[in-house]
Amino acid sequence: MLSPDYDNEEHATGVQWSSVKIVELRDWTEAVTTEIQERARNCSACQLTKKYSVSEEGQEIAYLAIDWWPLHQRTDLVLYELFVPDKFRHRGIGARILAEVEELAAAAGYHRVVLTARPLEDYPKKKLREWYKQHGFKRLSQGEPDAMAKLVASQ
Repeated sequence: MLSPDYDNEEHATGVQWSSVKIVELRDWTEAVTTEIQERARNCSACQLTKKYSVSEEGQEIAYLAIDWWPLHQRTDLVLYELFVPDKFRHRGIGARILAEVEELAAAAGYHRVVLTARPLEDYPKKKLREWYKQHGFKRLSQGEPDAMAKLVASQ
């Protein structure tokens, strides 16, 4: 499972992660940039949510919030939030982080990664849903219209 100081040199799709570091934020003030601090501070997380700062070559490039449910209660890993600041978008960072979350979920024994496609104020919802579809997520037949899931482990 993702640990507070997690370094991964290569993720499931074979993309090199030479200096990417995912660090658990115990408090929003531990984030470096104002944008990531804002996301972490405003995250209405549950008790099981862990918040992370993602850095590459010493620069904070993304924010991640994951609900780590105990496997005896739920076999879905909930990706609560994935935020890449505007200046780092369209570089494949979100896709790399998403692939890493999928790999971690499978390694921890979860069957699916589930999420609700909630865009930022400046990002169209339809475009975000399409982005997740391009990465293998499918709309759940029940629940919220923007609820999506991807199978990460065989059952």
